[in-house]
Amino acid sequence: MNEEVLRGLLDELGELESEIKALEYRKEEIRNQVFKIVDASPNKSVEVLGLGTALITKSSVTVKFDSDKLDSLIAELVRNGEVHTAQKISDIREEKPRKGSLMIRKAKY
Repeated sequence: MNEEVLRGLLDELGELESEIKALEYRKEEIRNQVFKIVDASPNKSVEVLGLGTALITKSSVTVKFDSDKLDSLIAELVRNGEVHTAQKISDIREEKPRKGSLMIRKAKY
C-alpha cells in the first residue's frame, strides 16, 4: 500500500518538476530580454512606474576558503610552533548546521 502511494507521489513530483523546468526556462528568457533593455539604458537602471526598478549591478568577487585546507594549515602552524597564529585563525571559524533533506534518485533505464 505505501509503495503504491509513494509511486503516485513520485510520479506527481516528476510531472511538477517538468512543468517547473519549462517555467524556469521561460523565466530565464524573459530575464535575458529585460537585461538587454536595461543594459541599453544610460544608467543601467530603468524604473517602471507602479512595478519597480530593474537595474544591473556591478560585478563582484566572492571569497571562500576551503575548510579542509584551512584545517590543514592550522595543524601545520601548530606543528611549527605557531600556536598563537593557529588559534587566531581557528577562532574566526564559523560552522553553520545544515538540516538534512529528502533526496530522490531516479531509476536509470
